[in-house]
Amino acid sequence: MILPLLHIYHAIPSNWRTPLSGALFADGSLRVGIPGVVRDVPEIGHYEHPLGTARVQEFLELVTRQRVWELEGLKRLRPDEPIVGFWAGEGESKRTKTWPMSDIPPEVTVVLSAFHRLVDEARASPVRVLAGAARLPETTCFGRTRLNLEFTLRNAGREPIAFTNPMAPFGAMVPLRLLIARPSARPGGSPFAQQRFDVPTACISCPDRPDPRAAGRPGELLELAPGQSLRFAADPALYLSPASYLTALALDLTPGPDASPQALKGVLTMEMQTLQVVPAPA
Repeated sequence: MILPLLHIYHAIPSNWRTPLSGALFADGSLRVGIPGVVRDVPEIGHYEHPLGTARVQEFLELVTRQRVWELEGLKRLRPDEPIVGFWAGEGESKRTKTWPMSDIPPEVTVVLSAFHRLVDEARASPVRVLAGAARLPETTCFGRTRLNLEFTLRNAGREPIAFTNPMAPFGAMVPLRLLIARPSARPGGSPFAQQRFDVPTACISCPDRPDPRAAGRPGELLELAPGQSLRFAADPALYLSPASYLTALALDLTPGPDASPQALKGVLTMEMQTLQVVPAPA
């Protein structure tokens, strides 16, 4: 196994369990794992980008100039605390530094800004990547309804991928959630508090399969060749007060304990159109 010269991990809001990670190698490559949507691009997966040895060395020199290894790091990690971390080397020569997201030193912020520019660049080299798109066929509904929605999952990389079937039973876990928030009345303001509606697997179908409603066995994996896609539909029941709502779907692809280690992991968030909820006719 070829070890990286430097590994960086960075907590992201769209997947609190798994960080964004990047590794720089002596051959000039950058390998990136993105487990949640970053900068509004609805993709998760793995990328491998040829930066070249000179640019890898340039980044390592930036880490040295910013004295990352000399800064005081986090001594005790609380459960589920969002963090940023760096590690390099193995065994007795291994160096590790970690900081909470709430207190990142300015020197580290400079390095992270450069790192995120490289992550954006690496998107040009997808290897095992799942892309998603979702839509509302009808953007107006009554307050109490079964809301029809659609989403498509596509292999956007150059290698085959496998991921947990969103129609298969997940035990107590619900893989698909509908996210709804009312936009702020102030221009540029943040949306009002978000509401989350679980979408039961029984509400999900796959029109591209011979038996659209076949749920599959618990933990079943679906496979997609490069460029291949699958369409899904769902009709969850919900009740909303009349208003305009921002909408999105969040698909949590957490493989079960018996799943293949090659199964993609992550939370894929797909924005949809604004939903207009109107009063029911008298």
